[in-house]
Amino acid sequence: MSDVCSCNVVIAGSGIAAAAIAIRLCELGFRPLVLSAPRRMLPGIEAIPDTALCLFQELRITHVLEEAGASLVDGFENHWHPQKPVLRAGRWAHVDRARLADAAIKEAVRRGTVIRNCASLPVLTFSEDGVSLVHETDRLFFCAAIDATGRSAVWSRPIRHYCRSVADIFASKTETRTDSRAKVIRFSDHWAYRLGLGSESTVALISADRSRRKLDPTTRLSLELRSEFSYVGRRPAFPQWCDQPIYRRRVAIGDAALAHDPISGLGIRFALSSALAAASVLNTWRDARLEDGASEYYRQFIAQCRQRHLRFLQELTEGDGGSKQIGSSLPDSLNFSAKTMQGHIQVAGCVLPDEVVALADGTFVRWIGGIDLLDIRKLAARPVRTSKLLQELTRGANAPSHASSVLAWCVQHGILQACNATPGGVVADKPTQAFPTTRRMESVR
Repeated sequence: MSDVCSCNVVIAGSGIAAAAIAIRLCELGFRPLVLSAPRRMLPGIEAIPDTALCLFQELRITHVLEEAGASLVDGFENHWHPQKPVLRAGRWAHVDRARLADAAIKEAVRRGTVIRNCASLPVLTFSEDGVSLVHETDRLFFCAAIDATGRSAVWSRPIRHYCRSVADIFASKTETRTDSRAKVIRFSDHWAYRLGLGSESTVALISADRSRRKLDPTTRLSLELRSEFSYVGRRPAFPQWCDQPIYRRRVAIGDAALAHDPISGLGIRFALSSALAAASVLNTWRDARLEDGASEYYRQFIAQCRQRHLRFLQELTEGDGGSKQIGSSLPDSLNFSAKTMQGHIQVAGCVLPDEVVALADGTFVRWIGGIDLLDIRKLAARPVRTSKLLQELTRGANAPSHASSVLAWCVQHGILQACNATPGGVVADKPTQAFPTTRRMESVR
């Protein structure tokens, strides 16, 4: 019991979000206790975009992907508009979500996390400077509590939701293919995806049907399925969020704070980014003078993520919104055109006042996919050739496709302005153009 008594942060849950914040807190000098209640995590393959891999690197857990049996896959087939299919460029890490969570929790334990199983999660009692709970008849005190219980949001209710779509999951262990590329396709009354990992394959049918959907011949043909698939189960697929992602000394992360619609591909990336943000909040709370600013930073972080996600879904279902997921070529030249303002950012594990980039929708951002927008401002303070800008951004660990996607996102959101070259070779200003790309690039860290 002595190891439990030495813990100063309690984390509810045992998924990737819980593991990520435990690992980060250990690095920051905390001693986390993870309470794991019985749960049933449906197995299934997830696709993690390469824009999220920088978060694994920041946590120093890229090896966890290997331990979980992940593989890198180039591109995915986007048939959201079946008559205009698109092969999306880029890399995705395909991994089984349950194996990834187990591998990450093991890594958290190796880093110093204490984990205990419990029949049910205890009730939190709040005090001025922390929380307490009863575990195995002992009352324990912690400086903070983290809710990483997924959509259950055990410590963070009430919750709200947007629509009521669900995903029926099917799996096969004999789906041999020449590649494991993902495929997304939309039908008249539902949409579906296929994800591969070696001989394993996961298929999900997402709809608002109350009764279980079947893997019918039309869907099998459209997804090019060759083997038999068995039904795994059903899980929610609608966006939901808690009213108070931060309340006194309790912070909700991952799906407990904001669960995304799977079409966005943001689940694991948000689990990691929210864990990093929450860990910085707890670290900042050590200085009482900065406590209010850190708490407000996290509220805005979650609110902006929710705002962007709901807007993305609305655009996806209205008019030609789906086509906005298809990237197009970047212009020849760019220059930085956004305004900046004072806000709060994460730096060195703390939340501190600093400069951020203001967006037209009233939100703000500083980093996109691990790239500091103020670095882009320095490089493009004056019109610069896009090829030169890409060359500078890929001097580090950024892949060309990743840097290109970040620049496309910046153009779409008015952070970079397209320019053209005059016959004499001088770069001339040109009205901003939209070069759409996926919103799964969005991240405020």
